[in-house]
Amino acid sequence: MPRYPRAAKANTVLDVGNLYLADLGLPIIANDHLYRTSVDMANGPYTLLVTHPADHLARNVVVTHTASDTPDTLGTVTVNGTDVTGAPISEEITPVSGTAVAGTKAFKTVTSAVQAGWAIDETEGTADKIEIGFGDLVGLPLAIRQYPQVQAGSQVFLGMFDGAIVAVTAIIDIDDLSECTITTAETFDGSKKFMALIRR
Repeated sequence: MPRYPRAAKANTVLDVGNLYLADLGLPIIANDHLYRTSVDMANGPYTLLVTHPADHLARNVVVTHTASDTPDTLGTVTVNGTDVTGAPISEEITPVSGTAVAGTKAFKTVTSAVQAGWAIDETEGTADKIEIGFGDLVGLPLAIRQYPQVQAGSQVFLGMFDGAIVAVTAIIDIDDLSECTITTAETFDGSKKFMALIRR
């Protein structure tokens, strides 16, 4: 009797031989201030508004700086949270003056964002502003760490978005699941299914 594969569910992987169908759910558009709307920079933890995007997918964190006049000494922001499996992860992001800096790790949840090394510009005396949100990278649910023979992003060889085959950009790190991400030039809007076929 022939075997028929089970349906994949969001944030899961369907194993068919050495092929894995990763269901990446319904990604929503990136939001650069979801976790923290514009607030004065200050050393210590920022008060977060939420802990995860509405799509419940693992997404990379984006830190945006706005100078009030002469840029302050910006220091670093350490983001803490969990990856797609619930394991704790951390990433240090260095803000750049007047720029949105995107992290590379995919956070399923963000539990804290802690500023360090910030110093106000004494000639001006007004703190710069910071926002914290999420970007276009979606975390892959495949535990690449279990399969050391997977060596490069070329292992993700097919992307499907809203039922159509699309070009994707994938990054695979065999040592860190949170660094295994995928994105596409298509527009995320929370209503279109995103999937990827991965070979082991």
